[in-house]
Amino acid sequence: MDTTPAPSRATTLPNQTPKRARSSPSPCPADIDSSSPSTPSKSSPRDPGSANLSSFCAFLDQQTTPRSPSKSRHVSRPSPPRTRSQSVPNATILTTTKPVPITPSTTIISATKPYYHQTKDKSLWKLPALKKSTLIIGSSNLNRITKTSSDTEIHSYPGAQIHHIQSILESYDHDPKPTTIILHVGLNNRDQIPKTSFNQAQKLIATANKTFPNSKILFTCIPISNKISKKAQQNLSTLNNMMMESSINSATILPPYEEEFETVDNLHWSPETANSIYLFWIYQLQASSKSLN
Repeated sequence: MDTTPAPSRATTLPNQTPKRARSSPSPCPADIDSSSPSTPSKSSPRDPGSANLSSFCAFLDQQTTPRSPSKSRHVSRPSPPRTRSQSVPNATILTTTKPVPITPSTTIISATKPYYHQTKDKSLWKLPALKKSTLIIGSSNLNRITKTSSDTEIHSYPGAQIHHIQSILESYDHDPKPTTIILHVGLNNRDQIPKTSFNQAQKLIATANKTFPNSKILFTCIPISNKISKKAQQNLSTLNNMMMESSINSATILPPYEEEFETVDNLHWSPETANSIYLFWIYQLQASSKSLN
């Protein structure tokens, strides 16, 4: 579910000087732990059929149009991950080296709104029958993505931790299954011991492979805001490093987005940042697909 540039590229113009951060005038109203119950929101009308990844990426190359980058609010730069060890036989690990020649405001084809699940009782969270070939599932920052491809379905669960997403996938029993699953969760585990989060991430990936045995599974490392506590930054950085260096069966580990990015309340991405990170994942997805051919 979650263009043929070189693998592992970040989304900032080369030689662009980062602008000084300033406080956001209007913090995002949504919190990491939402307590306002409601049913999942409806997505915008779906396009008939599903474009395959190759066609989408090729079309994306033709359609993306750079614009001038917007002014930053809270600017964050996470610590770069360590490179993985050489004894990782089962996991595909990608690293970032060069910037992708686009800006955070690049146009991305069409708008497909995420499903935002605000049910107060997290034990009632479910994943409805999927209709797109790519699923991106995770916590509330996914709801900030405003532009995706027509073959992508996003499900955002505010306040979700790693074990919540595992439970959701474990209970999924619909057909057909998507061909690609992108897992983005872990920010809400920032105050947890990294080893515990790592063990939960391993179980999540195992569950994803069991539920979707014929799908490509990707796990994204967490972009780290410098506005959260130093301890939380350290915990997430350690978790990212453990994921990048681990041996995990049938999974691709995507590196964290390392470029400067905007948050509106220290935790939640701005829409431009969310779209840039989404596009970064798509490039990484295509790169990992090529590496297997």
